[in-house]
Amino acid sequence: MTNSASKAVAYGTIGGIIGGIIFGIMMHMQGMIVMLAGTMGSESAVMGWMIHMIISVIFGISFGVLTFVIRNIWALAIVFGIGIWIVGPLVIMPMMMGMGTNLAN
Repeated sequence: MTNSASKAVAYGTIGGIIGGIIFGIMMHMQGMIVMLAGTMGSESAVMGWMIHMIISVIFGISFGVLTFVIRNIWALAIVFGIGIWIVGPLVIMPMMMGMGTNLAN
């Protein structure tokens, strides 16, 4: 891995952790962390936090790597943000909970 690629992964990891903690606090206050744990058959807030932080780090690393593809950071942020919003809470999470997608709502 080149030096710039390893920096992108490192910065993405750090960004994912920071963003995950901030967004996780908001999710926790709304009871969504326990709902996330439910996707794995658990009712534990700790399990929900672990799932959430793993996903956050994956998203952070993905964002860091995509900076090589989309050089305009603002365009990347908008496209990436909309993309993870559609894929995560509107498609994957409801389907894992047996509810179908939320795309039509």
